Amino acid sequence: MAEIIQEEKGKKGGKRRAKKFSTHIDMTPMVDLMCLLITFFMLTTAFSKSKVMVITMPEKDQKDQPKDQPKIPAWRTLNILLTDNDVVYYYIGSADPKKPPLPKLTKSDFSKDGIRKVLLEKNRDLFTQIVTFRDKRQSGKLELPILPLIRK
Repeated sequence: MAEIIQEEKGKKGGKRRAKKFSTHIDMTPMVDLMCLLITFFMLTTAFSKSKVMVITMPEKDQKDQPKDQPKIPAWRTLNILLTDNDVVYYYIGSADPKKPPLPKLTKSDFSKDGIRKVLLEKNRDLFTQIVTFRDKRQSGKLELPILPLIRK
């Protein structure tokens, strides 16, 4: 902080008087208070402004246009039914009472030998393909072409 330095005036000899010091005011608390007030008012003005978030809604279903949905074979579907007390039922395929036979309903749970094992077995082929692809890519046996960037 800046201090005011006062020089003594008068004679060197003579009667000695008590040295008068200038008052020193520490402005640090005032500066801290000013920073807090500025921060408070900046935040209150920022939060008082209205904010709008854009929500993207799905398009309306148009009934007159045919849907090109991929057909998934029934043997590739796994239906999982969750019930109380951590009991899980699952079946493979579609269960249509008009088209017998109904698929076999299997009881399971959330343990490592339960539904987790079933899901891992169903995805084993995909996992092996991913691992072999990664190994070929890392060893250099498989090179992917680098596509040039298209600039407009």
